[in-house]
Amino acid sequence: NAYQQMATWHRQLGKDKLEILLFPTDDFNQDNPSTDSAFVRRYGLPSDGGGCTLMSKTKVKGPEAHSVFQFAKTAYPGEIGWNFDGAYLFDGKGAPRGKFSLRSPPNVKAMEEALKTIASEL
Repeated sequence: NAYQQMATWHRQLGKDKLEILLFPTDDFNQDNPSTDSAFVRRYGLPSDGGGCTLMSKTKVKGPEAHSVFQFAKTAYPGEIGWNFDGAYLFDGKGAPRGKFSLRSPPNVKAMEEALKTIASEL
């Protein structure tokens, strides 16, 4: 489960190293959960700060995509094919530094190494 993977990162990496922003969307057969924070907390993620923020439901595909996704796609072009295919990693200055799918997510060690690399380049 993608939410469980993000909860693992959040727990093991800590909110000082990783801020998770969740963008619910109906762009994928309307199978993304609502913006109900209880749903996210059920998987171990906070939904109201503390290193994780549940955003309002938005568009992530096409010309009406939220500006965060439009910006990320300048560095990593292409449409997002599934709810959790558009996981973008941004550095501390807001630049997109990676894209991955939560179908085959990086483990905590790989994510930690990516964060170290980004931090050393800032």
